Amino acid sequence: MDKLKIGEVIFKLRKKKGLTQDELGNFIGVSTAAVSKWESGSSYPDITLLPVLASFFNISIDELLSYNTELSDDKVIEISKECESLFTGKDISSAIEKSREYIEQYRSSYYLKSEIGRLFYLYCWKIDDNGRVREMIDYSIKLFEDTVNNCSKINLVEKSLYQLSSLYSSIGQYDKAIDALNKIHNNKLNINLMLSIVYIKKNNIKKARKILQGELWKNIFENSTICMALANSYLHCEKDINIIERYLNLCISNKKLFSPECGNVLGLHIEYMNFAQVYLQFGENEKALDMLHKWRIDFSQ
Repeated sequence: MDKLKIGEVIFKLRKKKGLTQDELGNFIGVSTAAVSKWESGSSYPDITLLPVLASFFNISIDELLSYNTELSDDKVIEISKECESLFTGKDISSAIEKSREYIEQYRSSYYLKSEIGRLFYLYCWKIDDNGRVREMIDYSIKLFEDTVNNCSKINLVEKSLYQLSSLYSSIGQYDKAIDALNKIHNNKLNINLMLSIVYIKKNNIKKARKILQGELWKNIFENSTICMALANSYLHCEKDINIIERYLNLCISNKKLFSPECGNVLGLHIEYMNFAQVYLQFGENEKALDMLHKWRIDFSQ
């Protein structure tokens, strides 16, 4: 039989609260030596003390005993799929009840909390009662806030912050939504797009447009770079001038589409110079000169 890990759990929870063994002993009503023995694993707390310890640390007795509370990612996904199948059914009340049961059973699994929080927000529209809808949103917020405040996995915390921004925005708490987004540093999440949506809802249109225009310029520039890289790949391999021209023309037309509004931001000299150099490599000197001439015309306009 596996050895109980209650001593390890007590040690971690005591440290998390910033308590000494003596302070914990005084709160619970035992000696410092008793706490020390629990944490070292040389003895266990009396069974009558388990509810006291669980209540003091605000966890379940199962969590205190470290009994079946650690979930693998696969198990979380399995539970999430089970709950989602209930949410997609007709009896949403049973879905809510079952999801809450899993949260109570595995209160230390922040991955599970983020999944259940997502489901509550995703399916709250299925309820006609506005009061119950708000209850689901509030519960979802509670789960994500708990994850943000207590989870040590940065990726999960930042995904929860992203979800919170949408939840806060849905109930008119726009400043909270903005604060949540500003705490995110993961560049895989499109923070600026979400921020612009919040600012529009907040009726700060000027701020929203500034963010969106910045995103637009960035994406145009990135698309131009991608087109040039693709053209370069055909230059080095197939040496297919027709495909190369197609990508380089797309590069230029993509930027010119937004001129003159952003002409100063999205200069075309790199594209024209690159085009001219390609023609020179193919021995097309006249076309190279013509491309430089087009650059001068566009630049002077």
